[in-house]
Amino acid sequence: MISDNFIDAIRPILQDEQSIEAYKQAAQRPLKKSLKIINSRVRDNDNYDNIADDFLQLTPWDWTLSATVFAELKDQFYIDRETIDIALGKTRQHLCGFFYLQEVAASLPANFLDIPEGGIVLDVCAAPGGKTVQLADRLLSKNPNKPGLVWWNDIDRKRIQTWWTNINRTSMYNTMITQMDGSAFGNLLPEFFDAILVDAPCSGEGTWFKSDSALKWWKEESINKIAATQEHILTAAIKATKVWGSIVYSTCTLNHIENEWILTKLLQKYPDSLELEEVALAQKSEWITHYEDQALLTTHDAQKCARCRPHIHKTGGFFVSKIRKKAAVTTGSYDKKDKAAKKYSGRGAMQYMTYEHSKKLTKEVRNYFADQFGITLDEERFAFAASKHKVYCVSPAILPILNTLPIQKIGVPILKKTRDWFRPLHNAGLLFAHLANKNTATISAEDLQEYVVHKDIPAANLTNMTLVEGNTYCMLVHKNKGVSVAKRVGDNIKNKFLKR
Repeated sequence: MISDNFIDAIRPILQDEQSIEAYKQAAQRPLKKSLKIINSRVRDNDNYDNIADDFLQLTPWDWTLSATVFAELKDQFYIDRETIDIALGKTRQHLCGFFYLQEVAASLPANFLDIPEGGIVLDVCAAPGGKTVQLADRLLSKNPNKPGLVWWNDIDRKRIQTWWTNINRTSMYNTMITQMDGSAFGNLLPEFFDAILVDAPCSGEGTWFKSDSALKWWKEESINKIAATQEHILTAAIKATKVWGSIVYSTCTLNHIENEWILTKLLQKYPDSLELEEVALAQKSEWITHYEDQALLTTHDAQKCARCRPHIHKTGGFFVSKIRKKAAVTTGSYDKKDKAAKKYSGRGAMQYMTYEHSKKLTKEVRNYFADQFGITLDEERFAFAASKHKVYCVSPAILPILNTLPIQKIGVPILKKTRDWFRPLHNAGLLFAHLANKNTATISAEDLQEYVVHKDIPAANLTNMTLVEGNTYCMLVHKNKGVSVAKRVGDNIKNKFLKR
C-alpha cells in the first residue's frame, strides 16, 4: 500500500499522472536478480572486457548473464537460471567470493567515486557492506601491489556481523571497520581521506522491494528529521576529504528534500570549495531544478546528478551525485577528548580491539607460508597484524593508523595462533592457495559444493594432491582459484570452510 501523502509529495517530481500510475505499478513488482562479479577474485587486473565469460567458466551450470540497463556497469549483470535447486546465496561461487548479490541501482554510487591507486577511502554509512566490497575490489583490481584501504564505518552494531561475513567471504583484506557517528569524521580526521562515499541513511522510498513501510507510513516531518542527519554527515565527509578529493552522495529515496535540497544548501554554504561533477550515466532520468515554487539546483548542476526511477529503469529508486572538493573548508575548533571522542561509539558499541604488528610477526608469518606451502608473500602487497588468538592479513596502508583509533576489525583472519604454532584458516586458502606449490590439492565442482555447506569429503576425491609426509593441512584450488583450506584426517578431508 502506498500512502496518499507520498504520492502527493512525488507528484511534482514525476510531473504527470501517467508517470505516477506507472510508478505505482512498478512498486508492486519484484526486481530481477542481479550480481556484481568480484573482479579481483576472477582475474587480477582492471580490464573488465569479457569478464562475464571468465566468470561463467567457474560456473558449469545453466546460468545466463545479461547486461543491465546501465552499460557503464562493467561487472554488474542480471542473472537467469533454468534450474533453481540451490539458492544463489548457497552456491559455491557465492560462498567462495566470486560474486556479490547486489541490486543494480545500489551498485551505482561506488562506481562513480574517484579513487586513486593505493588510496584511502571511507565508506561512512556502510552497512550492509556491498559498496565497501565494490570499493575494495576496485582498489585490488587497479593495482594488486597497492591495495590501499577501504574504511568501513557504521553506527549500528547489529549490521557489523553481516559486513564481517561478506568481507571474509570475498576476502577483501584491504578493509577495516569502525563503529562511529559519521558526523565525527570531519573534526577527528580533517582532510585525511582521498575519497569518501556517503550512501546516507534515508527514508528508503526506493526500497519497496525489501519493505513497503516507507511508502505506507510516509510523513514529511520524518523526512526533514532524516535530512538534518544527512546534512551533518555529508558536511563531515566534506571536511574529512583531501583537497581535490572525490565525494559521492547518494540515497535510495525519491524526494527532493533528501537529495537536491541537501546539495543546494551545501553548495551555497561552501561556494568556493565545492563543485558538482558529472555522474556519467547515459540512461539516467530527467533532473529537477525546482520543487513547486522552491528553487533547487541550477540546470547546469542538476543535470550532473543521476536519478533512477523504478518505472523507467526497472530498478530501485536511487539518487547519485558526485562532488569535487576544490579548496579547504573551515573545520572549526574542537577538543578531541571532550567532543569528537564522544562520537566514537554508536548504538550497542562493540569492544575495541588492539593488534600487534612487528617485524618478528611478519617474519614468522612469511616463513610459515614459505615452509608449509612454498608461498612467497610480497611485503608491498600483504601486511600482518595479530590479536590474542589470530593473525590477520591486512593492507600495508592500515599500519600507520593501527591502534590509534577505536578500530574493531581489520582485514581477514588467515592463521590461528598459539605460543608455539600456527594453523591455517579459510581465508588463507582464498588469498594464497593459487600461489602454493606444495601441500595443495584440486577440488571438483561437485565436491566444492558439498564443502561450502560444511560437509567433509573423501580424500580420494581430491586430485593433484601434493601433501608432504607428516603434514595434515592443505590448500584447496578449483580451476586455478584458491577456495579454502582443508585438514586430512585418515581417509577424509575435514571441513575447514568459513563458518557463517
